[in-house]
Amino acid sequence: MRYTYSPKLDFMGVERNFAIFIPILLPNHSPHLSLTAPHVLFEVRSSTLRQQPSEICFPGGKIEEGETPEYSAVRETCEELLLSNKQVELLTATDFIITPSNRVLYPHIGMLHDYHGTYNEEEVAETFLVPLSFFQSTKPDIYYNTVSILPSDNFPFEKMPNKTSYAFEGGTYPVPFYEYNGRIIWGLTARIIQAMLPRLEVLKNELY
Repeated sequence: MRYTYSPKLDFMGVERNFAIFIPILLPNHSPHLSLTAPHVLFEVRSSTLRQQPSEICFPGGKIEEGETPEYSAVRETCEELLLSNKQVELLTATDFIITPSNRVLYPHIGMLHDYHGTYNEEEVAETFLVPLSFFQSTKPDIYYNTVSILPSDNFPFEKMPNKTSYAFEGGTYPVPFYEYNGRIIWGLTARIIQAMLPRLEVLKNELY
């Protein structure tokens, strides 16, 4: 190729970018928790939130203008879990995730140091831990939603050769479900876990 170029995904100007932090707690980083192996921390969103109340999630949120995904992931984690920057250690990123609602998620794996169970009650109802090994040894149940295209009311069918008989292609969207001790971890949170798993190989010396 005579002219090098790094292709980028074309979202046609409608993407919404979010940074996600996957917090891992190690026994020696939070000895008061009496952990014997690495655990993943999850949040339960407050029931008073407008979007996705009471759902299980990871810390994260919208990448603000001028922020990198890494900076945003740490900022959101500190805000939601009431931590200082020194308590949040980024290790690596995963592949990003694109959703049918034009969201682009940038997950990051990292560790929490000296975490004492704090969280911002305006955003988080509670937190809980799941052994990392559970996800390494457990395959999720996967269901598939149908994704279809619904043209807008002013769509210019008259400019198309087949007009209203044109068949827009749809697709399917996988929705994974994990269940651990009565907790249902599903949807995007479960997809983020799936994105995390291939990256654990490079972190084995950090985690074990």
